[in-house]
Amino acid sequence: MDHPEEPSRRVFLRRALALGAAGAGGGVLLSACGGGGDGGDGESGGESGGGGVTCDTSGLTQEEKKQRQRFQYVAQTEKPNERCNNCQFWRPDQVEGECGGCQLFPGPVNPKGWCNSWVQGSGS
Repeated sequence: MDHPEEPSRRVFLRRALALGAAGAGGGVLLSACGGGGDGGDGESGGESGGGGVTCDTSGLTQEEKKQRQRFQYVAQTEKPNERCNNCQFWRPDQVEGECGGCQLFPGPVNPKGWCNSWVQGSGS
């Protein structure tokens, strides 16, 4: 019975390293192409939600953007009854224009947005 030649440890490690680098590179490419699921959190300076409402987030720092991401904030919700403008934390007068604000994180908030801390507001 003949055994196929097994690769050396060095060959195995090179292949494993190349495979790991390819996986990491693929993740970076997906993120750069929008496959990272950023959900309109405003990384590019503005976030567009439904109804043509655009909130300018260009003045936010990286830390402020991370705070928004921790709440999984998106500018356009897929939950028709759960919108920022009917949430307990919504502050309509915090920002000029159609965008409002939130008690939980900094920056302008789209009225048709959503985050994972949504709570039905008392006036809604």
